[in-house]
Amino acid sequence: MNRPAWIYLVIFLVVFCFRLKAKTSFQLPAKAQVRLTSFLTNTPVVSGGEISFFFNGFRIKTSRSFLTESLSYGDRLVIQGQPEAKRVNRFYQQFWLIGPEIKVVPQTKPPLFSFLNWLAKAREEMISLINQSLPEPQASLMAGILLGEKRQMPADFFQALQTTGTLHIIAASGMNLTFFAFPLMNGLALFLKRKLALFISLVCILVYCFLAGASPAVVRAAIMVGLSLMAVFFGREGAGLWSLILTATLMLLVQPLLVFDTGFQLSCSAMAGIICLKPRLQRFCLFRRRTLVKLGDNFWETLSATIATAPVLMLTFGRFSPFSVIPNLFVLPLIPYLMALGGLLIFTAWLYLPLGQLFGWLSWPALTYFVEIINFFGQFDWLNFGSD
Repeated sequence: MNRPAWIYLVIFLVVFCFRLKAKTSFQLPAKAQVRLTSFLTNTPVVSGGEISFFFNGFRIKTSRSFLTESLSYGDRLVIQGQPEAKRVNRFYQQFWLIGPEIKVVPQTKPPLFSFLNWLAKAREEMISLINQSLPEPQASLMAGILLGEKRQMPADFFQALQTTGTLHIIAASGMNLTFFAFPLMNGLALFLKRKLALFISLVCILVYCFLAGASPAVVRAAIMVGLSLMAVFFGREGAGLWSLILTATLMLLVQPLLVFDTGFQLSCSAMAGIICLKPRLQRFCLFRRRTLVKLGDNFWETLSATIATAPVLMLTFGRFSPFSVIPNLFVLPLIPYLMALGGLLIFTAWLYLPLGQLFGWLSWPALTYFVEIINFFGQFDWLNFGSD
């Protein structure tokens, strides 16, 4: 590392440590009552009869039957209750409010919140159109690939995705965003000036980020894909590792507690593996056995990500899938095709549902093949290293 890199690292670590200490040193007296007033800045997650969301640094969980009206992005809430401290790890504890009193303050939402709330409703409408156009589990798989939606996925299929190490496919990851963003920019550049095409593409990435749930992994991917688009626009080769470092440091400075988020850890480590390990593995195998290099980018990217994420998976879950590269080789080539058909399905179903169902059935063979591959490899739980 050169001197500017060391200076950057030291400054980041000093600022980050102060920010993290301020977040983790927060304490409340035993049996304290709190009253929180603010805007709801994330979409509530509904699971069965329960609803949960983050609010002013607290995790809120309550029964839907306790709410007199539905909650949406941008609502101004007043929440009162007695928090419970739950230890996340030895450095950090999270405060929960379970079954608190929740009141919605009637008022006009700020324009940004109104737009984000509209996006949240549009996401639910898209999922509904997919469900009306495809049977299960193909519908859940398509919703996962396009929008990172997992709530309605059958439990056995979700478990099979975990076992086979293919869960990243339904997380609206950098791969999904790349398949979305670069064809979009290239297509717009055929009809518009390149500067305008870049601007529209960046706006579409931002919108897609919120449609896909704006999880830390999706935000990381969106920022990096946006930087890659700008690098292509200005005729520069994207500095992948520095792009990842800059993205991760900015996110951690804004929200230091992301350092404890497993999704963020896996997303960053997988990307670091692809950037740093992939070219070295390819060079090594080219030297050792030339035919291995012909396996293609999907193989090398999956292998690199698998190696890089193994420590995080073992430390967090006590297990990982070293052979996940095999089912990934079978299903990853389908993703661009399924994303294109899924986009057409949603658009045409919005105009006229039977037409959307036609695109649903066109995508059904590939989705069924995907499901069968995952279910087949999902039987072999012994392929995972570690224990439950």
